[in-house]
Amino acid sequence: WGTEGLDGAAVAALGPGSYQLTVTDVQGTAKTAEVSISAPEPLQADFARIEPAFSESSNDGRAIAAVSGGTTPYTYQWSNGTTAAEAGELPIGQYSLTVTDANGCTDSKSFEIKERAIKELTQAVSSGQTIQMQKLQFQADSTNIQESAKPILDEIYLFLKDNPSIVVEIGGHTNNLPPDEYCDQLSTARARAVAEYLVEKGIPSKQVFYKGYGKREPLFTNRTEFGRKRNQRVEIKIIQM
Repeated sequence: WGTEGLDGAAVAALGPGSYQLTVTDVQGTAKTAEVSISAPEPLQADFARIEPAFSESSNDGRAIAAVSGGTTPYTYQWSNGTTAAEAGELPIGQYSLTVTDANGCTDSKSFEIKERAIKELTQAVSSGQTIQMQKLQFQADSTNIQESAKPILDEIYLFLKDNPSIVVEIGGHTNNLPPDEYCDQLSTARARAVAEYLVEKGIPSKQVFYKGYGKREPLFTNRTEFGRKRNQRVEIKIIQM
């Protein structure tokens, strides 16, 4: 193949595929070798982490790129002007990331910095503290986690990942309308669904426990629709620091 290059070596410009090289010396002795050339995997830009901002007036959102495929080194261009793998000090809003590899291939992704749903989950938490998740709602008689609830649970995941010494209990609660046994079963199943979501994302099972309290611990009167809705809830309790 090709022509002679440095030190008499044969060189060729080859695309991906399988090739055969035969070399023959002056005495006519030939040796053949199989050569396989593969193309890099397609460049794919994604995010290892997206952190919400605490409020509309704060610039504390953060995003970290996760890139695969292509040919390193990568270059990063965020829509806010950042050129590193991590973009910080992001206010609430829409953003985009474009990654370019060494061959000039590009891939782009858009993302959104939202407002934090559970603002109590900070380094200032204390042992025994209970944090309500009123924005985490289940459909009636269901234990399925809705897509709209996953960003809330992802906030808990990031908090526990960053604080591996903190152990929490996920507590499920209901209003007083269904029978006691049903309330115990439903509240336990919902708390378990939340705990399993966190474990499946990578939180050690020894760091997150769950318990169903049924209708035993109402926060509001069950005489009104508003009170019953607020009593139907999931909470986080800090049980070990």
